[in-house]
Amino acid sequence: MRAAATVGEYVATDACSEPGKLGRLEALRGLAAFYVVIHHVTPQTWYVNGFNVGVVFRFGQEAVILFFLLSGFVIHYAFSRGRGKSFRSYFIKRALRIYVPLVVVLTCSYAVASVHAGRLIDAQAGVLAGNLLMLQDWGWSKPNVIVPAYLGNTPLWSLAYEWWFYMLYWPMWRLFSATDGGTSAGARRRRDALVLSVAVCATLAYTVYPTFVPRILMYFGMWWAGVVMAEAYLDGQIRVWRRVLPTLAVLVLITAILALNAYIDLQDSSRLILARHPFVEFRHFLFATFAFTVALAWQRVGWLGFDTLTRPGLLLAPISYALYISHWFLLAEARYLDFIGNPVVEFAGYLVVTLVFCWLIECVLYPAVRRRVIPRKVQTIGW
Repeated sequence: MRAAATVGEYVATDACSEPGKLGRLEALRGLAAFYVVIHHVTPQTWYVNGFNVGVVFRFGQEAVILFFLLSGFVIHYAFSRGRGKSFRSYFIKRALRIYVPLVVVLTCSYAVASVHAGRLIDAQAGVLAGNLLMLQDWGWSKPNVIVPAYLGNTPLWSLAYEWWFYMLYWPMWRLFSATDGGTSAGARRRRDALVLSVAVCATLAYTVYPTFVPRILMYFGMWWAGVVMAEAYLDGQIRVWRRVLPTLAVLVLITAILALNAYIDLQDSSRLILARHPFVEFRHFLFATFAFTVALAWQRVGWLGFDTLTRPGLLLAPISYALYISHWFLLAEARYLDFIGNPVVEFAGYLVVTLVFCWLIECVLYPAVRRRVIPRKVQTIGW
C-alpha cells in the first residue's frame, strides 16, 4: 500500500505499545502530551533575555484539539484493520483503554488531595459519578457544564468528548455498513455528509443553546475530520482533493459560524478572554482547520523534515494518555513533597513520581488487564 509511506514511515515497537501503531502519529501524540504538561508547569510570565518564554506554552487547548484529530484518524484506522466489528468487542476495547488508567488516576488524585489537606477530604460522590459517566467539562471555560473535572483535574474535560466520539463512531459505521458493507464510495459520502451536516446544525444550535449535546455533536465533526483523513490514507487517496476538501470546507464553515458568534458577543462585552466561551470554541475550530490544512500540505511534499521534528515524541508516546490525565495532581499542582524544602529537588521528585506512575499504568497494569479480558486473536491497534 503506497499510503504506508506517508503517515507511518516508522512504527513504534516498544514494549508498552500495541503492535502496528503508526510511528508519526505516535510521535505527535507524545509531543502533544509533553506540550500540555509544559503548558501547565510553566508560568505565564517567564522572561529569558527580555522575551516572555511563557507565551510559547500558552496553547495547551490547541494540543488537545490535535489529540482529537489524531484520535479520529487512529480509531478509524484501527477499527478498519481490526477483526472484531461487533459493538461488544469495540466497546470493551475502548472502555478498557479509557477506564483502566482513569480509575487509577481518580483514586490516586483523591489520595493526593487528602495528603495535601492532611485529612480525608469529601469524595464528591456526585462529581465523581459524573466523571465516570463522562459528563464532565471545564466549567470555567464553557457554559452549562453538567459536572466539573474531578478535584480540579482540568485535563479530564476532554475525556468526555473522546468517550462520546467513540460511542458515536460505531453507530455511524454500522448504519452505513448494514446494506453494502460500508465500502462503496456512495456509502462513505452519505455517512460523511450526515456526520458533517449534523455538526453544522449542532453548531448553529450551540450558538443559541450552548449545552452538552450540541457541543459534543459539534466537536464530533472535528473528530470526524481525522476519520476522513484515515480513510483516504487507507485507500491510498490522501492526495485526492475530492476525498478531503469537503471536510475542510465544513471545518471552515463551522469556524466562520463560531467567529460570527464570538464577534456578536464581543459587541456586548468589554472583555475578550480567549480561553472562555464563546471564543474558546472558535479558537478550537480555527486550530483544527489550520492543522488539517497543514497536514494536507505537508504530506504533499513527502513530510519533509517531519520525522526530525517529531521523532523525540516517541519517547513519551507509550505513556502519553496516563501522563495527560495524571500530571495535574502529580506534577503541576503537587505539594506532597514540599517537606523537602528545596524547589528544584521537589520538582525533580514530582517528575520522577509522575513518570514512574505513568509507566506502571501504561506498561504494566493496562497491558495485563487487556490480555486478561481480550483474546489475543482480536487484539489490535488503538489508543
